[in-house]
Amino acid sequence: MSLTNNGFVNFCLSGFGLGATPARALGIAILVVCFGFIVAYYVLKFLFNLIMKFRGKPIPDFKEGPYCIEIADAGTTPDVLFEQMLHITGYDSSLAKKVINNTPAIAIRGLDNEAAEDFKTILEAKGAKVNIVKR
Repeated sequence: MSLTNNGFVNFCLSGFGLGATPARALGIAILVVCFGFIVAYYVLKFLFNLIMKFRGKPIPDFKEGPYCIEIADAGTTPDVLFEQMLHITGYDSSLAKKVINNTPAIAIRGLDNEAAEDFKTILEAKGAKVNIVKR
């Protein structure tokens, strides 16, 4: 199906069925504006996706409570902590590595008190110094 074989395009190009020159000019102008909006939409969508790609992923919010886990120090074995972060949080490797390399940093957000204590115990067992922060 070609562009000019479309019912809407034919309707606009024919001058809305009137065939008069001013009506045809208005139909062409409407087509140009519609085409401009479509192109602008896809350009903006592309730019938004590009910006979000380079921005990186944020720390996920579990939305269960007001507590956060802050890793104050990764300890002497950050590789073990890295593996544990991947396992208990479900982060991708780049986000887990970013959190561990930028300590002190918030690692987990939106926990209730019990879950925060559990995460703290697990991470401290792997050699990290962990704080529970209420936001």
